[in-house]
This record gives sequence, C-alpha cells and structure tokens, in this order.
Amino acid sequence: MTDDTRPEGVRTFRAPSGPVAMVIGVALSLFLLGDAVARAGWGQMLLLAPWVLLVLWVVYVNTFASVVRIDDQGAMVQNLLRRTTFGWSRVRGVDLRWQLTFSLEDGKELSCYGGPAKASPAGSGRTGERSGSRAGSARWTRSRRVGRRRRRRRMLLSCAPGIVPPSSHSS
Repeated sequence: MTDDTRPEGVRTFRAPSGPVAMVIGVALSLFLLGDAVARAGWGQMLLLAPWVLLVLWVVYVNTFASVVRIDDQGAMVQNLLRRTTFGWSRVRGVDLRWQLTFSLEDGKELSCYGGPAKASPAGSGRTGERSGSRAGSARWTRSRRVGRRRRRRRMLLSCAPGIVPPSSHSS
C-alpha cells in the first residue's frame, strides 16, 4: 500500500516551463560530462563537473524552484531563493491579471514567479490577420479572456476560504 505524505487539500502551482527546462538542462549536462570522459578521461571530467553543475543549479533556481503552495491555512510562495509564507487572514485580495499576485493587509503586493500566469490569447493579431470583422473578433477575444481569468480566479480561490476577489480590471 502506498503512503501519501502530502496533506489533504494542498495545491501546488509551478510554471510548466520549469520541468521542461530542467530535463533539457540535465540532458545537456550529462552529454557534456559524458563527452569530457570520452575525449579527455575521468580526471578532466571531474575538473569540469563543478562548472557544469553550477550552470545546472542556476537553471534550476531560475526555472524550477519558483512555486506556489496553497492549503487551508495559507500560502507559501517561493520566488527564486526567497520563500514567503502567510496565512489567509493577511490576504486582502488575489489578482490574476498578468501573473498571480497576492495583496497583503500591510499594503505589500507579492507577485508569484512560479504560479499560474495569463497566457496570450490565441489569434491575438500578432500575425496581422484576423478572421471576421475587427469589432466582432476583438469582442470575442475579450470575452474569452475575461471568462478564462474568472475561471482561474475561482479555481485559486476555491482553496482560500474567506478571500473576496478584487474587482475586475478593465482592459
């Protein structure tokens, strides 16, 4: 029988690019160290290993270490190497405009590097072409964007009892 050590009701949010970057970084590091063994031997590989592993650690800190954990008591936000823990009683509001941001009662805004972020809408006009009329497609894109923002906010606030979402921002 498996023993799950995670407390019930804990949700962890991490940027999806973090694990991908770590897998690529580990594969590249293994390749470089293996190449050093094949070309110069174990001695040279051991001299190169600290530098390769230092770069891998920097990749880990910048892409994988940032995380947001939410439970019934509060949230833990880790941005790079800084970890901030706070209870829900200190939270004034939660915003998901561009990235997850907690507004604390002392007036501080805590942006989360590793949490969910707003994705750019598909068909946002970057290629210069839009299907249909400009007004109709812009209205459809905005309504889709607002609906997505509301769904994300509801999902996040389902773990945070007693938090009232801030008024929606006009875009």
